[in-house]
Amino acid sequence: MDRRSFIAAAPVAATALAIPASASAFTVRPDRTAWDAAMRRYQQAKAEWEAFDPTYSRIYEGWEAGRPSMDMIHWKEFSFRDRDRFARVVDLDAEWENFVAGEGKTWGSPDPETTKARRRAALDSVQAFRDAEANHDRNSGMDEADRRAEELGDRMYDAEWALMYMPAPDRAALLRKIEKLLKVEDASTASWTAEAVAQTIADARRLLGDA
Repeated sequence: MDRRSFIAAAPVAATALAIPASASAFTVRPDRTAWDAAMRRYQQAKAEWEAFDPTYSRIYEGWEAGRPSMDMIHWKEFSFRDRDRFARVVDLDAEWENFVAGEGKTWGSPDPETTKARRRAALDSVQAFRDAEANHDRNSGMDEADRRAEELGDRMYDAEWALMYMPAPDRAALLRKIEKLLKVEDASTASWTAEAVAQTIADARRLLGDA
């Protein structure tokens, strides 16, 4: 996943939040004071997120500009591999063990020792890339920026979903919920939890006169 992608991403459900246990919970009388307090928590969390975003962008741009190149890896030894996955995910020890075990079975060579040395050097180049990337992430401040952005993002989305699960005290609050549920991104709306949808429908019935 691209490091910037989670900035625009919203969770489908805030699983850590308390979810109403039964349909009757959706008809609880709204508490204006509780809603206002929850809204203040959300606005504060959103303000902190937005204040940090320019710092994150600056760090990200520096990180992107100085990233180690995967060209340092000896790719001739790893033809037809998924480069991103091989560079960052594959178990290199297992790769080496499987290669050595395949001598005379999956590969042959008039000079096996030279062939194994070449493969060993290629695997070491992958490890060198991983080490360089980890050092760059740390020294550029990207690791810490990611941690802080995730913390602030979680706080903001938890605060927003707390509002979605609360009874709306008035039509303005109901409209806010409907706009959240019907927001179009990438030519469609998202899928939401049954509890969030049920609470919003219950709010609409109560505030629009059907219940």
